[in-house]
Amino acid sequence: MATTTDYRLPRHVLPRDYAIDIDVSPARKRFEGRLTITARVAAETDTVELNARNLSVSEPVALVKGRRVRGTVRTYRARETVALVFPRPLPRGRVVVTLAFAGRLDPGMHGLYLARDGAERAIVSQCEATDARAIFPCFDEPDVKATLQWTVTAPIGLTVITNGAAAKTTVRKSRGTQTVVFRKTKPISTYLAALTVGRYEGTKARRVGRTPCRVWATPGTLHQAAFAEAVTAFALAWFEEYFGQTYHYGKLDQVAVPGFDAGAMENAGAIFYRRNLLLMDPASASWRQQKAVAETIAHELSHQWFGNRVTMKWWDDLWLNEAFATWIATKAIDVWKPEWRLWDEFQADRTRAMATDALVSTRAIWSPVKSPAEAVEQFDVITYEKGGAVLRMLERYLGEATFRQGMRAYLEAYKDANASGDDLWEKLGEASGEPVAPMMRTWVAQPGFPVVSVEAVQAGERTTLRFGQRRFFANPREAAAGSDARWHVPIVVRYGADGEVREQRALLTDASADVTLEGRADWVHANADQVGFYRLAPERGLLEALLAKGLRHLAPAERVG
Repeated sequence: MATTTDYRLPRHVLPRDYAIDIDVSPARKRFEGRLTITARVAAETDTVELNARNLSVSEPVALVKGRRVRGTVRTYRARETVALVFPRPLPRGRVVVTLAFAGRLDPGMHGLYLARDGAERAIVSQCEATDARAIFPCFDEPDVKATLQWTVTAPIGLTVITNGAAAKTTVRKSRGTQTVVFRKTKPISTYLAALTVGRYEGTKARRVGRTPCRVWATPGTLHQAAFAEAVTAFALAWFEEYFGQTYHYGKLDQVAVPGFDAGAMENAGAIFYRRNLLLMDPASASWRQQKAVAETIAHELSHQWFGNRVTMKWWDDLWLNEAFATWIATKAIDVWKPEWRLWDEFQADRTRAMATDALVSTRAIWSPVKSPAEAVEQFDVITYEKGGAVLRMLERYLGEATFRQGMRAYLEAYKDANASGDDLWEKLGEASGEPVAPMMRTWVAQPGFPVVSVEAVQAGERTTLRFGQRRFFANPREAAAGSDARWHVPIVVRYGADGEVREQRALLTDASADVTLEGRADWVHANADQVGFYRLAPERGLLEALLAKGLRHLAPAERVG
């Protein structure tokens, strides 16, 4: 629902480091802690505003040039913020702010909550999209990155896992507690913060390149981790080579938590999973179960670069994070297990997205986001499956090597920072020499997709294809009413000529266009590998020729198409 509330934080104070000291236990409904924020003040101000939801915040103190300045707290529930107000303005430059906070475990599976699986109980965090603010006061927006340094007090005998590696543990037997101090992370967005406390067993650390990797599970289930280790060993190394960058977060823990709302979450350095999407016994699991685990792990690992290291500026570009991970996870696992023929399976997801996108009620991939609720609405088939299919279409048109070149340039230019879809299109356009930005805006900024008509004109020894486009609607009434929507449609034509199977690219930018092929075509399929996110409407003669002469040359996905 539309809202007039301004949910964005001011930008004159920005954090550099968070030190989070938190006391939690699966036996308690409440948690409490102290927070130290090292920040940079760009303009004098007496107010520091932070996101906080359902937290009690107290004792704010600013350390300014060696002096402690006490402040007061104002709460703005509608905006999900608190304001720390000081008696005199904080000067420009570095400032350290400390405060106390307390909250209750979430009754659902957001923020910090109690996860249950039979007798197992664990504290688990889930911060995406805007739930870190329910754990500790913070600048809970993706383009505000800072380091995290966790210190966690929990009952003796439980395992504590956060984004950073454990550095020191102090045991207080008289209190029955342990305090674990973790190493500081690289700068990350708060939605990637991670904390879990429970009875976990871990595999022996195995290095992939320079990264120690472990899988964690509740007691009695760790024997099912071998498949996840194998996927990780391949995928992490493959992504390092593909992206041209080593893994950035020091260590990699992958945890099968007792209860999780999402399938998995790509927290930097500490990825959380539903148990059935990380653990399995390959001897008894079906192919579909193996595929689900492998693709989920690859999806989350790819985010460590695309999403975590280079992060969207705002939630309206969430689609780019998730679409990219959806596409490249399939690509990576297809290299690992080509016999699984995952791209054929990918067609089912593409078809499902097209079914939704053919409705008049569909939305554009890129949608404006103002409130936290609107951010959550972005997690759907349009973001993941349509977005992934559109990226695959773009890669097929530009070529794999060119696409990867542009991708590497993008990751290098914006590493440890934030970027938008337009930034990616710019780098892909520079790598390819193609008008990527105007092309992709037609796919991202407007809803729906086209049906592409194809006619053939034979002239001597050459064939000219006449393309047309109009928006496709599932409802005949909507289709009859028409639409003025147009796309820049990247088409790769597969055809037969002179006894050879050939390909030719074409970019349909208007309502209609003519493309002359090299040679006289015996048959034509104007969607090579069935990657184009459009439906085809070939004239009857072209369809009959394709069925009679070209069908044996088509891949299974093309035949289905």
